[in-house]
Amino acid sequence: MVLPAMEFIRRFLLHVLPKRFMKIRYYGFLANVCKKKAVLLIRRLIGKYLEVVSFGKETTREKVLRLTGMD
Repeated sequence: MVLPAMEFIRRFLLHVLPKRFMKIRYYGFLANVCKKKAVLLIRRLIGKYLEVVSFGKETTREKVLRLTGMD
């Protein structure tokens, strides 16, 4: 999907709250109290699961090399 620059900016700015407003993140299914359970339930209901990949004990240097290909 390709958007003209002005349309992208318009859509992006729809997410900006007016002055004196504050985002509330401690209500609903993404509240820290129940976030883990809720996300697991949602994934189970829609049939999407994350694959857990373990790289063992990797040093920072090894991780950077693996992710970027640069030493």
